[in-house]
Amino acid sequence: MLPSEYEGLGLPALEAMACGCGVVAADSTALPETLAGCGLLLPPHDPDAWADAMTALESGSLAEELRSMALGRRGLHGWREVAAAACECYLAATG
Repeated sequence: MLPSEYEGLGLPALEAMACGCGVVAADSTALPETLAGCGLLLPPHDPDAWADAMTALESGSLAEELRSMALGRRGLHGWREVAAAACECYLAATG
């Protein structure tokens, strides 16, 4: 659960996904892009939606679906992948 309204990247969400945890996050700032469809996005100021999501997670099927999606994105934001992308940007910028 990441109800934050102000995330530059959403590192807690990425860390949770890397550990195989499904993510439920606020539909604001960088979180929709960070999750890229592999998590549940909720309105940040809707406590009923958050309560419903917590109840749904207890059922097991939603939790397993989110976990599966998280594991599918695990390798996209690892140190090697991020470093390789940064190197590509530097090489492109310097010719």
